[in-house]
Amino acid sequence: TGSGFLNGEKIVGKFGAKVVTCQVNSNEEVVCISPSSLVSGSVDVVLSSNGADYSAVSASSSFVYYSAPALSGISPKVASVSGNTVIEVYGNNFAPFPEVSCVFDNEVVVSATYHRSTLVSCLVPEAVDPSVSSVVQLSVTNNGKDLSDDTISIIYRPTVIASAIEPTTGTVAGGTKITIFAALSTTFAHSDDMLCKFGAEGESRKASWLSATRVVCTSPTSSAGSALPV
Repeated sequence: TGSGFLNGEKIVGKFGAKVVTCQVNSNEEVVCISPSSLVSGSVDVVLSSNGADYSAVSASSSFVYYSAPALSGISPKVASVSGNTVIEVYGNNFAPFPEVSCVFDNEVVVSATYHRSTLVSCLVPEAVDPSVSSVVQLSVTNNGKDLSDDTISIIYRPTVIASAIEPTTGTVAGGTKITIFAALSTTFAHSDDMLCKFGAEGESRKASWLSATRVVCTSPTSSAGSALPV
């Protein structure tokens, strides 16, 4: 962006040593497509209307090249159709830019939290149709424009309602195997990421899927006489 550009004027941009032809959108905006680069790093971007005299270099005219993000996995792989599931996305070349985001089906953009170059996390949005299970494709962008070449599938499942647990008591030492039954019209999805949580702020334990209506988990230790929702 700048000022004094003329519609129809031929503008060229220089990214470091590479020159490209740019398009004037208005008297304050010119659009250039960045050329390729063999290395990551920052280059100065300057403009010229005659190919000889270029604009002055400023701190705001630098452009940063980076390696495209590559995805390797997510956790969990299943999210609630109502959204608000926090997922961790694993891969390489994530960048700590303000624009780093998760993109769902190339349409819904959600700001991501950068943890390191191999990990970002984001909040899954509500499913397009919360009444049914569905699959969406997740990609990541570092700059809010360019998406990762690869995508990873996220499965949306309706929220499961538990109807009963058996047994309803166990020793404070923990280790009791508890079967949880799904209510009518809801089912447990077969997933390696299933967990049972004991108490609103309590410990989570890995759950084992037995069927669409039953899962099993093992109780943790607890203080004497306490009752916890599961």
